[in-house]
Parts: sequence; structure tokens; C-alpha cells
Amino acid sequence: KALEDSKESNPRYLETASIFLLAALLVVPLWFLRVPVVLPLGMAFLLLRQLGAVWHRERRRCPRNRMAEALWACHLSAKRGQVSRQFVLGLLGVAGKLQVEYFYTFLLLDVVNFSEKLNNVVKAITNPLESLLLTSLLGVLVLYGYSSYGYFFLRPDFESKPGHPSCATFADCTVFTMNTGLRHEGGIGFGLQERPEDRDDHLQVSRFIYDLSFFVLITTLFLNLLFGIIVDTFGSLRMESQSRENNARNTAFVSCLDRSQLDKSLSALGRNSGFDWLEAGGQNKWSYMKFILYLKKKDPLNYTGPETAVVRLVNNEDISWMPNSTCAVLQQEERRHQRQQAAEEAAEHATQEIG
Repeated sequence: KALEDSKESNPRYLETASIFLLAALLVVPLWFLRVPVVLPLGMAFLLLRQLGAVWHRERRRCPRNRMAEALWACHLSAKRGQVSRQFVLGLLGVAGKLQVEYFYTFLLLDVVNFSEKLNNVVKAITNPLESLLLTSLLGVLVLYGYSSYGYFFLRPDFESKPGHPSCATFADCTVFTMNTGLRHEGGIGFGLQERPEDRDDHLQVSRFIYDLSFFVLITTLFLNLLFGIIVDTFGSLRMESQSRENNARNTAFVSCLDRSQLDKSLSALGRNSGFDWLEAGGQNKWSYMKFILYLKKKDPLNYTGPETAVVRLVNNEDISWMPNSTCAVLQQEERRHQRQQAAEEAAEHATQEIG
């Protein structure tokens, strides 16, 4: 859609050609190297997206710059989820062909794109990604503080075996605190040694506070906070999906009429399922789509009066030309009911006059 904004400088074939050119430039040299290169290729793919955004300014300044044109087309392609997915799957396949067979197993993850429920599981992590990253950053800073305190004051307790210190350097102490503290259900205290005989009461109290505060802040609050963000997002996505499915089953797509109202009104006309009839034929959404595409392809000079009015409303994103909370059959039934009611009132009035 973005490529169509500038038809003169954006031929449609350029997007496809640029993708094939990029794939050839990356894959052909790697075929001879025979090394696992999925990570460098993925980084190159992300870099391409950023280069495309930068070169977009150059493309506007110089419309005939074919390099800027190609990079911008690649940038637009990379932003599309379908293209990105196929590109990543292609990289995994190429890596498998380069005798790194375990990359083939990742191709099975494509099943996520064929199930909306599995897709919601992934979105539960990707949608609140910023919140998860900021919360994780806060947790890492707190863990860094705990590892710093352990390095300076509780280093003997970090020895897994006598003579085998796990906190010889500050980096080792940090890794040990994050690895052991997050994996143990009881916190960092279950991964440290107890040495009550080698310390005074002050260090014994500090060790007690160290273990208990780590359990409360990291094991209980921090991890549950991360899981809570994911679970809440998944719950909201599930409710949204169920609401969308319920709306599709019980509400007409075009006129937003309720299923029960349609079934009740159209049953008087001999139709078993008025809702299904309206969705399939009476107000087929694809017929409206075809009509809009027909107007877009038609020469504006050949528009009729109603077509001109509809095009103007479509361009203004105005849907007043479409039936809203009504349909022709309901209008016909309403007119028939009014005529019947008028006839009954006239008969009642005539009876009263005769009487």
C-alpha cells in the first residue's frame, strides 16, 4: 500500500526483485562458507529495515536513486509480518541445508501462525514486551545489588565445595546469584552454605535478612509480577478473541443486527435462519467489497450520480450509505405490519360506526 503512494518511482516488481537480490547476496556466499549463520543473517535483516528507513529521505530527495528505491522496498517488505516470517523460515531452511540440521526443528514453530489461540500465547509475550523488558531491567539491577553485597560480605558462603569458590570474581558472583537465585524456589539461601560457627551475630543477622529479602523481593514479587503481566495480557487477548467470535456468530457484519431479531422477523416470511440468509445473500460483505473495488477501478468520468455520492462517502470514511441496524426484508416486514395494523384499526373503526 505504501509503494502505491508514489506510482512513478515505485514499480511493483522492484519489491520482489530486491528481496531476491538480498537473498542471493546473503545465501550464495554462505553456501561456500558452510557455517551456521542464522544469527548474522537475522541481524542483517534487522539492519536492512533500519537502512531502508534512513534511505527513504534520500529516495524523496532523489526519486531516480535506484539504490535508495531498492532499500526502501526491502524496508517495506521487512515490516510486513508475512514477509518477515517467510524470510526467517527460509534462513532456517538454508542453515539446515548447510549441515546444521538442528535448525530444522525450529521450522515446526510455524504452527503458531495456523492457530489463533497459539498466536495469542505468543502475543501475550510480545504485546507487553516493553513492560516486560523494563520490569526485567529493574529485576537485574536488584540482583546486581544482591550479588554485590554477597561478593563483599558473604563470599565464603558461595563456595559449593571447600576450595571451589563460586564467587572468586565479581562477575562469577553475579552469574551465580542470578542463576541460582532465580532457579531455586526458596531463593538464593538454598544455594549458599551455612557457616554459623565462622561468624559473629552481626553477620548471622545480615545473612538472615539477605536470604529472606531475596525470597520476598525476587522469588515472590518479581517473578510473580512478570508472570502476572503475561497472564493478564493473555486473558485480555482471550476475552477479545471470544468477544470477536461471539460478535461474528450473533451480529450481522454489515447492518449490526442481532441474530435473534433477524430469526424472529424472517421466520414470518418462511425462512428458517434469517441471520444465515442475510449474511450469505441479503447483505453479503464480499458483495460490498466488490462494489467498492469496482468503483475504485472505474473511470471517475463514467460514474453515475449514486456512484459519485458513494465514492465521496467512502473517501471520507463515512458508512452512512450502508444499511445500519436495518435491512430490506425488515423494512418490508415493518411496512406489512403497518398496513396490517392500519387495516385492523380501520375495521375496528367501521365496526364502532356500525354499532
